[in-house]
Amino acid sequence: SLGGSFAETIGAKKQIPSVGFSAHTLETLELHREPITQNVLTIMPDQDIVPHVAGHFDTVQRIECRGADGRHRNLLACHMIHSTICELWRVCGDERRRNFSQCLKNELVNEDCVGQEFSTNPNAPCQITAKTVFS
Repeated sequence: SLGGSFAETIGAKKQIPSVGFSAHTLETLELHREPITQNVLTIMPDQDIVPHVAGHFDTVQRIECRGADGRHRNLLACHMIHSTICELWRVCGDERRRNFSQCLKNELVNEDCVGQEFSTNPNAPCQITAKTVFS
């Protein structure tokens, strides 16, 4: 959010790669577009309203914001960095096998869904029910 915006601003001004999580737009600052488009990436959870407030010149990676049961989390939860990190881990997994046990302990991720997409396919390892799809 605010910290992500600071990181992105410094990255654009110094022309060094930077990543912001749930950062709002940099368009109100006196920055040229080119350093922003070449150096800045925003990770934007779909239910988080903060980064959606205005347009982005930077590269944006949109991600889901789902709980362990596959339902979308509430707006506040989607703005929290731990929810974002757990969602990235759920979708991508981790080749280095780092410890993300807090995501499981806090029931942010279903262990069977790590590295999997939610699916309505009954044979999928990480199933989502029709009720979950529309909630």
